[in-house]
Amino acid sequence: SRERYEKWRSLAESSNRVRVSYLPGEQVHDEFVRLCAEEPVKQIWVSCYSFDRKETCAALELVRNKGVSVVILADKDQFCNHTKEMMSSLFALKSQGAQVRLGEGSSVRDAYRAAGRDFGGGLLGKQHCKTVLLKMEYSDVEALEGEEYICLMGSANWSVATGANHESNVKIESPPGTFVRDWLKDFYEWWERGACIVEVERESSQKKQAERTRRIIEDDEEDGKPFRRSGSRSQGRYGKKTGN
Repeated sequence: SRERYEKWRSLAESSNRVRVSYLPGEQVHDEFVRLCAEEPVKQIWVSCYSFDRKETCAALELVRNKGVSVVILADKDQFCNHTKEMMSSLFALKSQGAQVRLGEGSSVRDAYRAAGRDFGGGLLGKQHCKTVLLKMEYSDVEALEGEEYICLMGSANWSVATGANHESNVKIESPPGTFVRDWLKDFYEWWERGACIVEVERESSQKKQAERTRRIIEDDEEDGKPFRRSGSRSQGRYGKKTGN
């Protein structure tokens, strides 16, 4: 009944155990920046797809300068190929002492097969989570005492482009408990599968250089000019013949 519903809702609110509020659009980013600037944050875990918002990066640099532990897991493909500012932002945070790794999903083909459908590509899924967990340490000065966790989660990416989208997010305030333990367990399972940001950047640079070389060779072959690497008798369009 309606009366019983209102009674249970009142008990839940008065117990002050878990509070949930709705944050549409970019309000989730504004709330994160506010928490970093104004609240007693002790640890932050970021699980994101894309990441290039300057104010978010600045907020994390601010808390790092206060000694707050920052752990970030972002998407490998976005880092390597799509969001221009993502690489510089994450390297800047790493230089400030943040722990950063890059993850990716499992086989898309296997996911389709498990659903009884066929998919011929060799694609991998994404590190597509968009969630931040903050550990707070309150004292009785704020009329609260002990640990509390704040989780910001929803559809919004941690990128500039998400400001053009319709996004829905929630803020969950919770004491230590099952919710926090389960979230951290899941986070670190994916963290262990991730890769070091430096190794990924090196691998990505090598692949891009190999791709540039391949295109030069193909262009030379189309022009009828043989491509030769440095030290050979002929270097195509990029050098003069050095034969006898």
